[in-house]
Amino acid sequence: MEGSGLKAVLSLDGEDLRTAKAILIAPFEPGRVQLPESDGPNVALVGEFRDGAWVTVERIPLEGPERRLEIDPDRATCLILVCPQSEKAKWTGRLTQAMLRPDQIEGY
Repeated sequence: MEGSGLKAVLSLDGEDLRTAKAILIAPFEPGRVQLPESDGPNVALVGEFRDGAWVTVERIPLEGPERRLEIDPDRATCLILVCPQSEKAKWTGRLTQAMLRPDQIEGY
């Protein structure tokens, strides 16, 4: 993963960031992220937590070899979930569970 701008990056599936299928990005300033290649179409879900639940405010398709995510000043105030399109409900649900019931997450 390459990029510019200060940000924290977390693998949600426990895999190395270079092979993780679900990644949470917490940007602290505008910049960009160049994501590793993926087997299928991914999506970047720009969002936030409201009353403990994940709410997506912008959906950005990430398809093809150019998987660059631009983080503008508005996106830099949110969290960004990157995952396979087919698994977005799974990972947004997992983030909500982490906020509302962290004691029910394996390994807590």
